[in-house]
Amino acid sequence: MGAAIDITFVRLLLSGVIRGSVRDPYALYRCRENFQESLLRLSGCGGEGCPRCREGSCAYGSAFLQPLGNDPTAVKRHQKPPVPFAFSFPVLADQSEFEVGLTLVGTAINHAPLFVKSFVGMLEGLGLNGDIAELVRVESAGYFGERSPCLVGEDTSAGAEPTILSGAGLVESRILGETLALSFNTPLRIIQDGAPLRSFSFSVFARALMRRVSALASAYCDREINDDFRWLAQLSADVKPASQAMRWIDWREADRRGRYGGLAGQAIVAVSDVEEFIPYLLVGEYLGVGKGAPFGMGHFHLHGC
Repeated sequence: MGAAIDITFVRLLLSGVIRGSVRDPYALYRCRENFQESLLRLSGCGGEGCPRCREGSCAYGSAFLQPLGNDPTAVKRHQKPPVPFAFSFPVLADQSEFEVGLTLVGTAINHAPLFVKSFVGMLEGLGLNGDIAELVRVESAGYFGERSPCLVGEDTSAGAEPTILSGAGLVESRILGETLALSFNTPLRIIQDGAPLRSFSFSVFARALMRRVSALASAYCDREINDDFRWLAQLSADVKPASQAMRWIDWREADRRGRYGGLAGQAIVAVSDVEEFIPYLLVGEYLGVGKGAPFGMGHFHLHGC
């Protein structure tokens, strides 16, 4: 197995209930603008020249303004950093409970209560009025699926901080067999040569995932991953799934312009073939990959088969 990735994050589980009818089952997947506006309002960011942005204590600034770092080598390698969070969303149904996952990376962990409050505020602008969709519980996830009540506001009892996870902890806690299934639950949308990838390639997927993880570690954990990415890219080209059932799906109900189309399904690989990529795959379960990954797209799970 490849070396563990030096990255820290938390996984929050936001449980809610819908008490009426849902007009748009895909509403959560279109939440970027609403969430951004909610976080801006609650953080009180002053925009350009905001003193808290300059000192790195502004939740909105750290999430969306994303200033370039001072290390020219890191800037050249990663360009503008991705946002330091990733949601996983369900497709909503009438009169039902729902659960949303929220991963916060590195310095974004400090703003966990504000991210949760911004999510609640976001619901009001998505056709899910406050008297219809309600957040009822916030928990923090551990390595083995265990859950604990988590800090959601200033009035929460002391000691309810989220459980901090790490790349090293993921490697130590997972036992994998000889074969591994990559199950893509939401459309995987990777742009290659100006067009979305229409057939699954482990190499294209792995390279996109490594870029995403390494950029997040650099920008928000102050850690440069020193893997030989050129060698890993070459190695990924030799990985051929033993079998795959991947197909293009298009959530036309979500957007008529095709922005919610991508690959979904399952690919089976031999663990021995992907050994060097397993640390990235384990972290990638929490972060997703491809276009729209921060807002629910390109999310996958790993399981033995």
